[in-house]
Amino acid sequence: MKILLGTDGSDYSKEAVEQCCRLFAGRTDLEIKILAAYEDAYAIASEPLSSPEEFYQAATDAAYAQAESSANEALEIFKSYFTTHL
Repeated sequence: MKILLGTDGSDYSKEAVEQCCRLFAGRTDLEIKILAAYEDAYAIASEPLSSPEEFYQAATDAAYAQAESSANEALEIFKSYFTTHL
């Protein structure tokens, strides 16, 4: 069985990961993919004194890092559940 699970790092998505673990405990035919999306930062106005490109790149990098952290946290929940509950 294939499962695609989206996460944003919120308490609700953590609960969804834990619920998924409970629902599919004992299954050995699982293929789980974890998806965490992020939104690029874009300039919202083109003013003469607008923030430099480095600001937007830093914001995008931070959003990417947060999404990656959320996915890794979900993965750790799966790993801990399936190694302690099998």
